[in-house]
Amino acid sequence: MKNFFVSSVLMLANIAIVDGAYCTFGPEPGERTNDFPIYDEPLRFVRSVKNAMLFEAGPSDSPFPVVHLWGTPYEVGFAQGTLMKDDIVTFVNATWDYLLEELILTDKTSVWVQKLIANMGIEGALDFTRNKTAPFTPQAYFDEIQGLADATGLDYDLLFRVNMFPELVKAQCSFIGAWGSAVANEGYSYQLRALDFDTIGPFKEFPQVTVYHPSEGNAFASVGFPASVGLLTGFS
Repeated sequence: MKNFFVSSVLMLANIAIVDGAYCTFGPEPGERTNDFPIYDEPLRFVRSVKNAMLFEAGPSDSPFPVVHLWGTPYEVGFAQGTLMKDDIVTFVNATWDYLLEELILTDKTSVWVQKLIANMGIEGALDFTRNKTAPFTPQAYFDEIQGLADATGLDYDLLFRVNMFPELVKAQCSFIGAWGSAVANEGYSYQLRALDFDTIGPFKEFPQVTVYHPSEGNAFASVGFPASVGLLTGFS
């Protein structure tokens, strides 16, 4: 398990310990605080291929990958697929098995999503989501998935379905911001984002920070998993 990923990635987004940054309430008396320092050691180079470089972040006993990608959407997908093929194949297949066998819809899942899956099955529900969102999805998204498929040998539709899962269930995760007197270093603003995926699936074993340097547009970083196209969460 790469539990350290959650706290380490905070460093990448300029996170700090907050002091009293509460919404409408405070911690219980005697509540524990996170006093661990932000990990800010340099990234460690691992390997590279055309249009991609892999670095490692975090301590040696709990590292996580930081992948830099360059080029067009197709080139970016192909580069990540080439560089991270083993992780991508393992993660995508494990995630699909999880969706087929372990996915349990809770009372937090909207009724219409529950009915959609019940009537169409998980494959049909994910394909329905892809078709409904297609008119609003840039071509770059399709091209990147095609690049991933070509480089890894994974089925294009399988990759697309796995990427549609957060959209289908309308995944919502934790987020806080802190500034002013709520942070140790006044004058700074800090942001924390957690991906609240359950611990049953493979997600905790495959964290990945992906930094895009596109041929057109702005560079940005995505906090997510191998072969995650688009953004679960990110910053520019």
